[in-house]
Amino acid sequence: SDSSDSDSDDEGVKVTKDAKKARVEEPAAEAAEAPAAGGAGGEDAEPENLKVFVKGFPYETTEDDLRAFFKGCGEITDFDMPVWEDSGRSKGIANITFASKADCDAALEKNNEYIGSRYVSVSMARVFNSSFSRDSNSQPSTTCFVGNLSFSLEEETLREYLKDCGDIKAIRWGTDRETGDFKGWGHVDFFDEESATKAVALAGGDVAGRPIKIDFSAPRAPREGGFGGGRGGGRGGGGGYGGGPPPRGGVRR
Repeated sequence: SDSSDSDSDDEGVKVTKDAKKARVEEPAAEAAEAPAAGGAGGEDAEPENLKVFVKGFPYETTEDDLRAFFKGCGEITDFDMPVWEDSGRSKGIANITFASKADCDAALEKNNEYIGSRYVSVSMARVFNSSFSRDSNSQPSTTCFVGNLSFSLEEETLREYLKDCGDIKAIRWGTDRETGDFKGWGHVDFFDEESATKAVALAGGDVAGRPIKIDFSAPRAPREGGFGGGRGGGRGGGGGYGGGPPPRGGVRR
């Protein structure tokens, strides 16, 4: 069933601004977060970060609604708003990239304005160095950290990207401990270091529209909580723990 958080959104998604900003419960998803994975970045300068992370808007908000909210800010070059698979409604979070720093700064000025009955949080998104870990200084292992993943990533897409590296033992998805929301990162367990080394060499490639971050990570034993569980199986020697697709927003209230 749909989240009770959206019960107060019957008034629609009319954009308003109120000096008295009463806090309301917001989706607990955060911008793609990940623990430090180590490794050296490339020396070439990275493109300027022009992406903002938006959260807290009503689940009834459509892409057109959110684009209209930022209409006066400038040109949008990339738009990523995850939706629930069953209803097609938004999850209340989005990553939006603008054409220039001036456009991005204008979008940040929209922080704490209202869409419907909710005020919207607008902040700079975290962007990983796209050349990270091609020449990793981390200790080789059979486990790889993968980051900067799209919120709507399908497991099959990641497996397809890594298919030439070797058999995959398991994929574990990083999730919010309280809500189960997918946080845009995970770990891939291979059966040998050679396969993991091949995967690290693919860092920076495009996966579902984003440059993927890959580096070695210390292997860890299976445990409950903190990682997305689910079905085993799938190509590349599935089974083990943490199989299945990335969590889609966790428990639905």
